[in-house]
Amino acid sequence: MNTNPLKLAALLLCGLLLFAPATSAQAQTYHPDDKEGLRAFLRQPSAVAGKINAQQLGLTIADTLNWQTNEDWVPKIYSLAWNNYTPKRLISIGDADNLGWLDCDLAGCLDAKKWKVIENMCFSGNRLTALDLAGCKELRI
Repeated sequence: MNTNPLKLAALLLCGLLLFAPATSAQAQTYHPDDKEGLRAFLRQPSAVAGKINAQQLGLTIADTLNWQTNEDWVPKIYSLAWNNYTPKRLISIGDADNLGWLDCDLAGCLDAKKWKVIENMCFSGNRLTALDLAGCKELRI
């Protein structure tokens, strides 16, 4: 079989350009596990009738409509701190200068096991029914 290296390179380049848009997903700033852990908690009903935890922490229902496909909602949640790696990991909910999620009328089960590098969490004064910290090896208690 007679193959022209220039023709082969051109075909390869065309193939790459053809499939590049399908394979180059938008870069994720925040780690998917951390986002899913937040979404699972934020979806739950809060201690305020007719509201979910997301609304108690500064998000609107509109913010939650596309939160599987974009990350615009993440920085709107106050009191979160992230590390500087890519993708960013959640390291703190509140700290010495920031009271975190204190007295926010949050409710439900907070499953934090996806937050592998979280070091600090402040959320007293809420109505949590369960807290799962399995896997939070960096958490300082």
